[in-house]
Amino acid sequence: MSDVLIQVVGAFFFALAMVWDKYNLRKYQFAPKTYTSMMFICLTVFAGIVSLFTFDVRLQSVNAGVWMAFIGVVLFAFLWNKLYYYFQKREELQDFEVMNLVVPAVTALLAGLVFAEERHVITLVAVGVALITLFITRVETHHTKFNAYSKLIVVMILAMAAEAVLRKVALTLMDPATLYFLRTLCVTILLWLFYRPDSLPRSPDQWRAAAGPAIIGGSAMILMFYGYTQIGLVMTTLVFALSPMMVYYLDALVLRERIHPKNIYATVVIVASIVVAGIYG
Repeated sequence: MSDVLIQVVGAFFFALAMVWDKYNLRKYQFAPKTYTSMMFICLTVFAGIVSLFTFDVRLQSVNAGVWMAFIGVVLFAFLWNKLYYYFQKREELQDFEVMNLVVPAVTALLAGLVFAEERHVITLVAVGVALITLFITRVETHHTKFNAYSKLIVVMILAMAAEAVLRKVALTLMDPATLYFLRTLCVTILLWLFYRPDSLPRSPDQWRAAAGPAIIGGSAMILMFYGYTQIGLVMTTLVFALSPMMVYYLDALVLRERIHPKNIYATVVIVASIVVAGIYG
């Protein structure tokens, strides 16, 4: 269960980074392409420092399939991160977070189809119970409606799920922190080539603002990658299903919004699902 608890910390970091990103975009009025470029520069530096202590590339495991998986990780990460900050700027945080509830379900489904070792009935049932509870609760609470951007959101969700599945293959080549560093470095280069920003902010305050969620979010992603190797992709996905609820509580704490009883019940169901899957899955 200790590995599961580590992933709970990762889920909290992921939620905190999401709220922090939204706060930065509102406070500093960053253009999405500017903030995305700043974030990935910070993420690359942070991940590079971490990988210095964990570097492990297993070249004897190299084959065409693994390298194709790594290339897929980079391309899908580039796609969904480009869309992520675009929607963070334009959507209400809670509505954005509700639409992201589909990601764990799609990821678990793809993982079960691709990897035989991920087909644990109890774990998959726990994922289904947790995500159905979460989705119903959040949609009923905030009356989420799909808007004109819904097709791009679907693309983002599918890209996130596809990348998650390909990460598991790429992790046979290198350790989680190194994979995250190389992935982030490649995405940073692609974003720079795509956006070609004329200039980036020179204010230290703005760079510190970007560095905060980069460190927290980068830590969450590295922990997630480690989760794939320790407790499996589906179980890690189940634990990270806590993130949308954590976003809700953080949002309520910051904005002083009332916490609805249904969301408390949903949190209890998700935690119970994680415990059951961790014990019996």
